[in-house]
This record gives sequence, structure tokens and C-alpha cells, in this order.
Amino acid sequence: MADNLSSNNQQGPDVAIIAGSSSGVGAATVARMVRRGVNVIGIDRSDVVPTMPQDASGRYSHVTADAGSEKVWVEVLEKCRSLYGADPNSVVFCAAVLVIGSVVTLEEKDWQNIFETNVFGPARALRHVIPRMAARGGGTVVFVNSSVGHMAEQNLAAYASSKGAGLMLMKSAAVDHARQGIRVNAVCPGSIMTPFFMRHVEAAPDPQGFLEVKTQRHPAGRLLQPDDVAAVVDFLASPDSLGMTGVAVPVDGGLTAAYDFYVDQASQEAKESNKRFLDSK
Repeated sequence: MADNLSSNNQQGPDVAIIAGSSSGVGAATVARMVRRGVNVIGIDRSDVVPTMPQDASGRYSHVTADAGSEKVWVEVLEKCRSLYGADPNSVVFCAAVLVIGSVVTLEEKDWQNIFETNVFGPARALRHVIPRMAARGGGTVVFVNSSVGHMAEQNLAAYASSKGAGLMLMKSAAVDHARQGIRVNAVCPGSIMTPFFMRHVEAAPDPQGFLEVKTQRHPAGRLLQPDDVAAVVDFLASPDSLGMTGVAVPVDGGLTAAYDFYVDQASQEAKESNKRFLDSK
């Protein structure tokens, strides 16, 4: 048993499983991990294999399946051993389901569908993953959560509830298994330019207007790109984040830094600041 959070106790090659690997943050995380030599198994309902960087030194294997299925995780863990000769020492949960609606308009099947993928799936996976990680001497788990895990957004009642539950699942696993050398963290992104997000945009009555509002409410003035988030996911999955466990890291362009943001005022202040700097030179 590991007596601290160190990854130095781990035996064997670096092996990761990424749930939701075909697109968005999952695909960007695959690219970063294989580039630094991690062998990855991706699980996705889509059969699309993410693009591998030319300088990849790690290997990738794709499993087309539902990452919420306990049977799938049992099979993928065995595949890990047969392909790479080791159990995973990193697991990343990127798979998610979103349904638009309030507590009045959502049906019970919507709640069940969202919680099956966003909460129960990772919980089932960890029941099998954690003992194997512990036997290796430790490992890392990263949840790709959301800013709505902390703050509600209109018409996302079930999604936000599942993300709040996901954060508590992350923290509970971190506390319960820290002495086994297992670190569990989360990233909480704002709006990311992914197919997942664009489906949300296209469901709005005025998609272009909705996209503009979503963009402008981020103080950074832009939507996130998948690699913005993948960079932090990869950091949390690596030994570089050794002292971190049970942490939810905002990767949101400043979205959750304030309860309101005035675009016109921010633009004017930026112009005045630049002018003062130029005048002082």
C-alpha cells in the first residue's frame, strides 16, 4: 500500500483509460497523453478514432461502447492488461449527457439518462478501477465536470444536478483512497467549442444570439477550445500535480470569478488601460 500521494510507488508502464475519447476534450486529452508516452484505451459510443499527433510515443486503442456500462469497464480493464501488460494508472471521465429543461419540464427518463452517464457510470467504473490502481501503487483519476457543478444555469436542472453530484463523487473518492496513493481531481470548464456544446447551441430558439451571449459572458472574451481544458486534465493526470487531490479546478475563462460581467465596461476599461500604458512610454 502506498503511504503517500507519490506516483514513484507505481510499477509498470503509464496506461490511461479515457471515457468519451472520440471528440472534444477527450480527443484533445488523448493527443496530449500519447505525445508524452502514455498508452491509452479510449471508450466512446462513437467509432471515430481521435487523430494521433505525429510525435506520439504512446499507443492508442479504441473501444466502441457505452462507458456507463459496468460490463464494458470489466472488459476494458482486461484489455488493458492484454495490450499493455498493466492495469491503468490514469483514468479520465469525459463522457457526458445533457438534456435541456427545468424540474417542471424534464421527464423522469431524462433524469435517469443523465445520471446514468454522468454519475452512475463513473461510480461503477471506479469500483473496478481503484483496487487495480491501488495494487499498482497508486494512480490518478480526473473528472471533466462543468462550471454548472458549482453554479446553476437556466434550463439545465438535471445536467447541473448531475455535475454537482459528480463533484461530490470526486471528493469522496479522493478522501477515501488517498492513503492508497490514488489522487482524484476534476476540471470545471465553462463553454467549450465542442460538438457537445454546439448541440446545446443549436437547440436554442436563436442559436447565433445564444452563442454570442455565451461568448461574451466569459471575461476572457472567447469560448474555450478543447485543448485549453485538455492541458489541465493532462496536468492533473501527471506526476506534476503530485500535491493535488480532491480539487475542482475552474478552467472557464474567468466565468465563475464574479457573479456578473459588464462587457461594455470591460472593453472601455481595457482601452483606457492600454492608452495609459502607451502614454507613459
